[in-house]
Parts: sequence; structure tokens; C-alpha cells
Amino acid sequence: MSSLPGRQSAFGAAARRHYDDAVHLCEHSRHASADHLSGFAAECALKDLLVGFLGARVPERGGPPQDQAGTSYGHLPQLWSQVQVTAGGRVGAQFLSLLAGDNPFGDWDVSDRYADGSAITAQRAWQHIRAANRLLTVQQKARLRGAIS
Repeated sequence: MSSLPGRQSAFGAAARRHYDDAVHLCEHSRHASADHLSGFAAECALKDLLVGFLGARVPERGGPPQDQAGTSYGHLPQLWSQVQVTAGGRVGAQFLSLLAGDNPFGDWDVSDRYADGSAITAQRAWQHIRAANRLLTVQQKARLRGAIS
């Protein structure tokens, strides 16, 4: 998602990297950073599905993926509902079932990176890590089935 020339977004690889780091940090009681990275892992997995399967594109200048009308896909928790809308009425039924129900990242906020971290518990961090893992599993299945290149 860099705007530097020659760099392309690699949402799938970034999702896995953020997830692995989140697990490692949580195992070492670094819950605030683990929670933050689990949200980024989920975002990257969702953006990988959007670009690889649901018709979004990454602008040439970099930045977040966009739909055909040029609307950007941003951060969680709003990204969750954006993906629901995009997947609706398409071949994305497998993704809609994943996104049904309450958004497990409804309490996640990208701005938490500026907080002191004291409000992030181990339970919250592990819940977000498990939710990110479910997204990574769907992403991997889509890639194995050839839905994502």
C-alpha cells in the first residue's frame, strides 16, 4: 500500500506476517501490539479477497484498494461492512457466510496505536487473533481454489 514507485501491495503476504507477529507478541504478553497487528492481519486478508476475487483494484499511485466507482476500502471496523456489501449479489457467497453476524472487530480501532495499551486485555487480543485466523483460512482456501492469484 505504499505510494513509492515500484512497490506493489501484497495483501496476502502482509496478512500472514501481521498475524504471525500478533501471535508471537500475544504469547509474550504484548497484548496491545498483538491486538493492533491482528486487526491489520484481518484488514490485509479482507483486502486480498477484495482485490483477488471481488473486483477491487489498487490504484497505480498506491494506497488502499478501490471499487470500480473509485471508492476506497479503508480500515476496520468499517471495512467489514464494505466487504459485506461488495460480496453481496456476487460469487462471494462463501465470504458473506464468513462475515455474517457481529463484526468481531467492531471494537478494534486503528487509532488505538496512539493509546497507552492498558485497555487491551489478553482475552480481547486472542479473540481478534482467532477472528483474523478465520479470515486467513478463507483467504488461503480462495487462493488454493484459484480464486486469488
